[in-house]
Amino acid sequence: MEALRKVSPESFTVFTWLQGNKNKFKGPVYGPPVVECTVKDPRYQAEIESLFSPGDKFAFTCTSRADFDVLIEAVYGDNRNNKGLGLSEVTIKYIEKGLDEFPRIASKDELSTWGFDGLALDFISGPSEVLSMLCNSIGLHRVGISRSKLSPSQQQSVKTGKKMMKWIAGGVSTSIRRRPDYPAAETEINSHIGQPKFFKTVEVERHLIEEKRQRQNQLKVEIDEIGREIDLQKASFQKLEERESSLHAEKNALIQQKDNMQKSVLKYQKIKTFLSNELQTLESLEKSGKGFKSKVARQETLALQINMDRVIAAAKFSERVREYVAQYRAVASAELHAIELSSNLQHYNSWNQSFKNRLESKEEECKELRKLDKEISSKSAELRDQCRTLVANFSAKEKEEISENHSSKTVDELKAEIQQEEVRLEGIHEGNPHAIRQYEAREKEINELRSLMDAKKADLDKHQLKIKRVRDRWEPRIDQLVENISEAFSRSFEFIGCAGSVRIRKEGKDGCDFENWAIEILVKFRESETMQVLTAQRQSGGERAVSTVFYLMALQSLARAPFRVVDEINQGMDPRNERLIHKRMVKIACKKHTSQYFLITPKLLVDLDYHERMKVHCINSGDWVADNHVQDFKKYIEAARKQAAGA
Repeated sequence: MEALRKVSPESFTVFTWLQGNKNKFKGPVYGPPVVECTVKDPRYQAEIESLFSPGDKFAFTCTSRADFDVLIEAVYGDNRNNKGLGLSEVTIKYIEKGLDEFPRIASKDELSTWGFDGLALDFISGPSEVLSMLCNSIGLHRVGISRSKLSPSQQQSVKTGKKMMKWIAGGVSTSIRRRPDYPAAETEINSHIGQPKFFKTVEVERHLIEEKRQRQNQLKVEIDEIGREIDLQKASFQKLEERESSLHAEKNALIQQKDNMQKSVLKYQKIKTFLSNELQTLESLEKSGKGFKSKVARQETLALQINMDRVIAAAKFSERVREYVAQYRAVASAELHAIELSSNLQHYNSWNQSFKNRLESKEEECKELRKLDKEISSKSAELRDQCRTLVANFSAKEKEEISENHSSKTVDELKAEIQQEEVRLEGIHEGNPHAIRQYEAREKEINELRSLMDAKKADLDKHQLKIKRVRDRWEPRIDQLVENISEAFSRSFEFIGCAGSVRIRKEGKDGCDFENWAIEILVKFRESETMQVLTAQRQSGGERAVSTVFYLMALQSLARAPFRVVDEINQGMDPRNERLIHKRMVKIACKKHTSQYFLITPKLLVDLDYHERMKVHCINSGDWVADNHVQDFKKYIEAARKQAAGA
């Protein structure tokens, strides 16, 4: 703790504050790793400590988003209003993953083959949440540790495996870096590790912590004794308080009585003065008012006559209005009756036309039926003559056989027998002798395919169920996230008198084509338009720039990036939109505890809104700037002030 106080006083302040405010958090909040963690084997203290950056050594770990927000507000809040400690050099991290979600990159046997004593995670102990944070931040589960140097063959095996990108062996830290666009190109960085400064003092610090805890317990006992003494003195103290309250109330009553008396005196003086002035005014009016009585009487008579004329005119106007309303109602009734008759006429005409069409259709059908009847009668007579000719040529035996068949079977039965015999003849003369074997083979193949299809269908159902479970977990969160972005996006567009929204385009049946899901931005820049999808063809360059800026600002409260860079986003905008968007960007980007904005642009409008948290950098470069030339902007500012003062 003493080392923490010397090296990072602000982290020490936060750790001390945490000990007395644990009731403000829902879950555990852990202190820096140099306090919470220890190195299992002192021989590896230097190797373990070399992996830590300054921010990781003194980082605080939260296990829930709510606790993370509470600690952020408490640490970074303004201490002038008692809302926080007002600190800035404190690192706070938030981890949801468990330690089991950071698997080892190699087994112990494989590490031994490579010449390593183990992974960095094997040599450090502490709360699992803190270790999870360190795995996520500095990759303790991916760094190999060895007290001795690796042989060239062992180093080559590690590089060939491409599982381990960093290791420490023989006091030397080795890192391998590969570029994504050139995976075959490798850069090896070697550096010697230093002596441990923090973890070697952990045990001593823990003894000091234990002594302080014992001292704290002793002080608690003393506080309890003092509390009991205070309880004994409370009775007499309460009586004194009651006496003080009584005297204080009596004093307040006297003061109030005094104030009331003073107010009464002042009121009396005001009334006396006012009454004197009014009496003087009344006397002067009585002297000068005798001549006005006749004039007032004449004016009253004239006003009465004017009011009577207005009453007569109003009565005449009311009569004319009643006549107009009656005539208007008669005209409206006649127009409605005419509209009704016109509608009935159209209906009857349509009805009559439909009957005419049906009549013409039926007449055409009758003509076709008469023609068909004549054709059938002619054909029937022809067939009857042919049958008589054939019967006349039959022998006596054929006539007898025909007579028997005619008496026992119908024409349909005879046709069926003829068709059956023809099929048999075709099977005998033109059939396939291997048809039965082919049929059995086909039947077996069909059964196998059906079994395979049933198995595939079962697998498909399982996969669909898994997809549904996963989708039910993350789809509502994505929908809510996009809805939040859309609300912020819409508010920005309302600021400039336009409209906009953001939505997810879900492709495929039931939205199952996840690969083609996309974010759609809808905008409306004119009153006569409807909301349209933002594309490179439909909107202008300035409108696309406005939409891009507002979309970035809508992501402001959601993204965890430390800063954003916006390059020439104001180019192509009209001056009105550029001024409004700059004002909106300044308002959002200059809030506390938010990402930093870098706006890079060759020019800006004059008289834009600026904020005290903004900083403007003017870059002087190009063909017209001399080499080794230093610009003195203070001279330019002073000249501008003199010019403004002279104007």
